[in-house]
Amino acid sequence: MSAKPANAQDAAEKMSTAAQAEPYGGDIIVTARKREETSLSVPVIISAIGQQEIARRGLSEIDTIARSIPSLVVGEGGGTIQGGNVAIRGIGGADSNPLGDQAVAFNIDGVAIARASVRRLSQMDIQQIEVLKGPQALFFGKNSPGGVVSIRSADPTREFAAQAMFGFEGESREFREEGYVSGPLSDTLGARLAVSRTDSRGYAKNLVPASSPFAPRERWSPEVHEIAARGTLKWEPTSRLAVTAKLAFSKLHGSGTYSNQEYVDCPFGAPQPLSSGMVDDCTADGRNIVGEPGDVLGAIPGFNGGKSYGKFSQVLGSLNIDYDLTDSLTLTSVTGYYRSHADSKNNFTNAYYAPTVGISYLVLNIRELSEEVRLTSDFDGMLNFTVGGYYQEMRGYFLNRSAFNVVAPTINTQAQYRQEGSAFSAFGQLRLALSPTLELAGGGRYSTERKYIPSAMIGTAGPLATTGSTTLIPRTILINGVPKNRERWNDFSPEATLTWRPTNALTIFGAYKTGFLSGGFNVGNSNSFTDIEYAPETIEGFEAGIKTRLFDGSLRLDLSAYTYKLDDLQVTVPVGPTNATELRNAAGSRIKGVEFEANYRTPLDGLSLKGAIAYTQARYTDYLSACYSAQPAPECSVRFNPATGQSSLSQDLSGTQLVRAPDWTGSAGFLYEAPIGGNLKFGLSGDMSFSSSFFTSSDNRPAGRQSAYQLYDAGFYVAADDDRWKVAFIGRNLGNSYYFTRSIGVTRTGGAAGAINPVPADVAGVVSRGRELWARFTVQF
Repeated sequence: MSAKPANAQDAAEKMSTAAQAEPYGGDIIVTARKREETSLSVPVIISAIGQQEIARRGLSEIDTIARSIPSLVVGEGGGTIQGGNVAIRGIGGADSNPLGDQAVAFNIDGVAIARASVRRLSQMDIQQIEVLKGPQALFFGKNSPGGVVSIRSADPTREFAAQAMFGFEGESREFREEGYVSGPLSDTLGARLAVSRTDSRGYAKNLVPASSPFAPRERWSPEVHEIAARGTLKWEPTSRLAVTAKLAFSKLHGSGTYSNQEYVDCPFGAPQPLSSGMVDDCTADGRNIVGEPGDVLGAIPGFNGGKSYGKFSQVLGSLNIDYDLTDSLTLTSVTGYYRSHADSKNNFTNAYYAPTVGISYLVLNIRELSEEVRLTSDFDGMLNFTVGGYYQEMRGYFLNRSAFNVVAPTINTQAQYRQEGSAFSAFGQLRLALSPTLELAGGGRYSTERKYIPSAMIGTAGPLATTGSTTLIPRTILINGVPKNRERWNDFSPEATLTWRPTNALTIFGAYKTGFLSGGFNVGNSNSFTDIEYAPETIEGFEAGIKTRLFDGSLRLDLSAYTYKLDDLQVTVPVGPTNATELRNAAGSRIKGVEFEANYRTPLDGLSLKGAIAYTQARYTDYLSACYSAQPAPECSVRFNPATGQSSLSQDLSGTQLVRAPDWTGSAGFLYEAPIGGNLKFGLSGDMSFSSSFFTSSDNRPAGRQSAYQLYDAGFYVAADDDRWKVAFIGRNLGNSYYFTRSIGVTRTGGAAGAINPVPADVAGVVSRGRELWARFTVQF
């Protein structure tokens, strides 16, 4: 049992298009409005990847999937313990605030998770991935102003089925195995079990000399050892009731999030201090010079040994109940449980010169429970509706401890926070059929979100003997200068959409949309005793689109445009000389752009082409940002900030590009499949993606600007014509390009901002994976 088609026209179209779905997923069934609609008919700007393409390209990570979606930027972020960076059209989130919500949410099997940690969850046995761009206020749990990455895993099959895949990647010595078993347990109960395992030595080579006391034991990073599993039960006792329960688990142990952070710019041509004699490698090239913490620091209580590591585990459970009260009314309940644990210790200064080595020990625990109930109608008349409510409660714990100089350690940061929160919202949408081809839909979501810090502890900085203490003392939380440890935010986000479908091959729509992201508390690297609250972020604007199929359905075209205004955009900014960071609000921003996608099933049998391009103009309209190291006057000067009511050393970024918001992104590809006789077939494919340059730090440091890049993939397979087995060779990033999505000024390099004789800091970032050469063997039973 599943969500019903939107109307009779969609039902007929669903039947006609499911059989001829494009190899690239050009026209597939999506659930962007929690009803089954084709991607052609749904009035939403959406990019979808189906099971066929996921399997063909061996997509098992969100980072790799993002390369196929223009304007979606995903990457690791070093100290972003929550999970890295996820941004759509430059709208991202709390990448270094571990207990903050993200502006781009994930929705996995119906469960809303506004945390980037999910990008580390192994993506195995996936049915479909949908990326909805722009604010999504109605259908995906909590309000998501940037967009939603919706992932649906495969359900049990009505007949027994099993599959096993064995893969090896030569550049990183990575082994990956995954498989599933699926089938009926009875006439009404089906089950599916999927498992995966990954072992990799890593793809970035560490250049720290073997003679150094801080040389790593392993010469490659990031080392990864991961196991994951998902179990599914689906019970359909009657034609009116379907109950689906899923439980997923992932456990990853490796070398940590900083282990492949590299120097990407050194203004003096070599890492500072120049007297250190460190290896000179200051470009993004798949090589780093990250030293280990060492035995002296490792012996101190609270720093947990002398070796870098990262341990991450996640559990995600969902219970979906669909019950047809009548032939025209469906009641749906979605219960979600999410728990994540991260424990990481790394060198965050990209050094092995003892006085400048900085070690960070981070622990993050998150637990979330959620419940959504909605009632959806499917009447034959003019009026239909969806109404419902959503509730979520959250508990989080964060520990941050860092020190410099691994020979004579000095504590830099000590902080420990507990946070609790709850979110309640009521939502509804009315859909009015003005004519057989014209629909007006309108609705909104009212949200109340609360956050509370029951415990905050902080320690003082200073020298630390090898037998020293890491004692923490209570911290007073200030909000607007008043001691207060809880806050509440309310919002109403309306939207309206007008859709015209003169034929089942053409959809034209326009929409007014809004969105909201709650405020919160800075509990990241900042340990000051100042106010730690930041304000909610809101978005409002318009989008329109045309979707059509031409030439008997062989050509699919999507063209869309949008313009949005953001107030109090939440951005992560560096504060102070030690790279402490806080989430703050940019007063105003505007985002507008155009996107185009095409999928073409050519007259040559078996050959399909695709292409997509997006232009995004994302600019601050009013933003006083912190200065970067050694930024000279008058660019960096004391200015009065109306948003804070204070004067501080800052720069005016009004009119400049948002962080992680390239102006141009796109992709293109081809796929050719054909029989070759002897009950065999083969396939050949090529894909490319590109991005123009973009800033990777919110202070728009020129040295942290990622230059334009292109990525090239290719694949070849031979398989049995009934798909019983397949041998595939997949090449990713064949040009061996490297890029980064977040950068920082290396601590203890460079001088103060606004200096008369500026000394720029070195810049570091976690660099992407280079070339991948995969061999994969798949067998089905």
